[in-house]
Amino acid sequence: IGWNAARDMFTDRRVRLAMTHLIDRQAILDKLLFGLGEIVNGTFFIQSKNYDRSIPPVPFDRARGMALLREAGWRDTDNDGFLDRNGKKFSFTFTISSASKFTERLSVIMKEDLARAGIEMNINRFEWAVFVKKLNERDFDAVALSWSLGYSGDPYQLWHSSQAREGSNFCSFKSAEADRIIERARVEFNEDRRVALYHRFNRIVHEEQ
Repeated sequence: IGWNAARDMFTDRRVRLAMTHLIDRQAILDKLLFGLGEIVNGTFFIQSKNYDRSIPPVPFDRARGMALLREAGWRDTDNDGFLDRNGKKFSFTFTISSASKFTERLSVIMKEDLARAGIEMNINRFEWAVFVKKLNERDFDAVALSWSLGYSGDPYQLWHSSQAREGSNFCSFKSAEADRIIERARVEFNEDRRVALYHRFNRIVHEEQ
């Protein structure tokens, strides 16, 4: 699930973290994948050295999620059952590919989880060509994607800020420290030092959600 950090409701890290707390990923794993998987903390392959297993995944915790949203200024000020800030309701659209049965079912679970927190989630389904066009134009609030890294694990194309405009950094993730780590890791031939760099990068992405 990618939150478009260029959209107003998702620019605040606290909101992105709150969204993770509010979505019951264990229920998704159990109901949609029959428990055949593992909740992860980042986009490196979980069996690779680059994946940092010392980082615990964000737990499902509705109370913590609601507290983070309040910190970010989201409250139900007009008692209509939806959170609002500066007179604007917390409402966003989740963009998915119409060909994916998994994301169709995922979106229903997400919609129900977020509604309990006072967040309105609409669902837009597009056939593949239109879906890709939406991605390339960054024309979405949130999106369901599969993040895949190459054998070396180089995250440049997916996560470097230079790729936020025309590359595969569709969610506009930007971090000066992450950029420096990605660039340094590309020229670090010592595997242990490169893995240490990627562990730090893993933690940044995890903390920024």
